Amino acid sequence: MASLPTEVKIAKMTWLALRNSNLAIKLFHRDLESEFKKQQEAGGVVNVKMPIKVQSALGRVAQTQAISQKTTPVKVDYQRHVCWSQNQVDATLNKNPKTFYNEVIEPTAIELSTQLDLDAFSMVKDVPNAIGTAGTTPSTYLSIAQVAGRLTNLSVPLNKRKFVIDPDYQVNMADEMKDITGSKKVDEFMNEMNLGNLAQFDFYISQNLPRVTAGVPDGTPLVNGANQTGSSIAIDGMTAAGTYKKGDIVMFASCYDVNPVNRVTQTYLKQFVVTTDFAGASGNLGISPGIITEGAYKNCSASPANNDAITHKTNPSSGTTFMNNVAFVRNAFTLAVVPIEIPDMPGVGYTETREGISITVTKGWDVKQYEMVYRADILYGFKTLDETLACRHLG
Repeated sequence: MASLPTEVKIAKMTWLALRNSNLAIKLFHRDLESEFKKQQEAGGVVNVKMPIKVQSALGRVAQTQAISQKTTPVKVDYQRHVCWSQNQVDATLNKNPKTFYNEVIEPTAIELSTQLDLDAFSMVKDVPNAIGTAGTTPSTYLSIAQVAGRLTNLSVPLNKRKFVIDPDYQVNMADEMKDITGSKKVDEFMNEMNLGNLAQFDFYISQNLPRVTAGVPDGTPLVNGANQTGSSIAIDGMTAAGTYKKGDIVMFASCYDVNPVNRVTQTYLKQFVVTTDFAGASGNLGISPGIITEGAYKNCSASPANNDAITHKTNPSSGTTFMNNVAFVRNAFTLAVVPIEIPDMPGVGYTETREGISITVTKGWDVKQYEMVYRADILYGFKTLDETLACRHLG
């Protein structure tokens, strides 16, 4: 590597450090990079095909149903960079690659990796399914098992389930495990980013999970009108100061969840995530998923009844914010990291692309300051593909 141009060496070293420190790159669906190459004329948007659902019929006579292929757009519109300059005198006097790595490359990779994780894990706010109490850090094995049970009720595959938790959760679970597994397992649980397998999950630790500010729905929130379906629902009964915040989870009194495969009604209420901030005594509350009460895509037992009470699942037990740990399988969320084309000029920059990860390093000479200016860039996009393949564990 010593004979390579500086921008190439920087890109290769930063790529390796980024790959080793980023969770989203390791855990999320990552098959879209090739599609962006095919559809560059689409302005950085790829329409991802979603699974088709069908419904069987009983009897000899055929009952024909319409088949439609749903798609969801994924856009690459996040560009992050770190830019620095190096005085040429300093570059002449200090050519120690280890010092350069410690002082420049590693901090650059950590910054880019952290911000990418923060952006990508914001998708957790799209997930309507949740276990636990907002504002109370989980502390029991039972609560982990309840998350596993909820995913099973949602027909999420048992294999390759991931669980990303925050450091406070990690500490509580280590204390819970000490009498079950012994001190060696607890030490492993505390010392690694990959915390190992527990309750059919591969556990990971991250300080980049989203902490969400909850709304305060003052008054007595009620459903305003019967037989409502779709992605918004009319509500009333709040005070003028009442609010719901994007990422809040709500439930309606007579609307129960159903298994997405066999469409059998569950014993618990359907959970919906609020999609846009809401304020006021009455109006239309945006929710996801949209209410569907019949057919192959049926996702709840029935429409809410008029004057159904609205339960605020994410009402923190203390304070105004709550933590969102998340259990999921790979296809719940997608992340695409796309190579940036460098200028058509020799020696200006270099893009390192391996394993679906791309980082671009460019440079420019500032003759007035007698220094070389460098920047490392990543270009990416992300999207929740199927929120039913995930479950939050509130903290």
